[in-house]
Amino acid sequence: MLLYQPPYSPQVNPSEQLWKWAKGEIANQIFPDLDVLKERLKQLFLSKPKVFFASLTHRKFIFDAFKKLVW
Repeated sequence: MLLYQPPYSPQVNPSEQLWKWAKGEIANQIFPDLDVLKERLKQLFLSKPKVFFASLTHRKFIFDAFKKLVW
C-alpha cells in the first residue's frame, strides 16, 4: 500500500522528531569535541524510557492506513 507523503515532510519522519527533541536538550552548550557530544547524546537517550520515544515517533496516520487493509 502506498501512502502519499509530501516531498519534504519532517513531521512524519520519526528521526526528525527525535533530533528535534535532542537539539532542545543540548542547545546552547559547547562540546570540546565530537566524542563528548556523542557521549552526551548517548546519556540523554539512555535516560528516557522506551515509551517516551514511542510517543515522539508514533504516527497515527500510518496505523489508520493499516487498519484500512484489514478486510
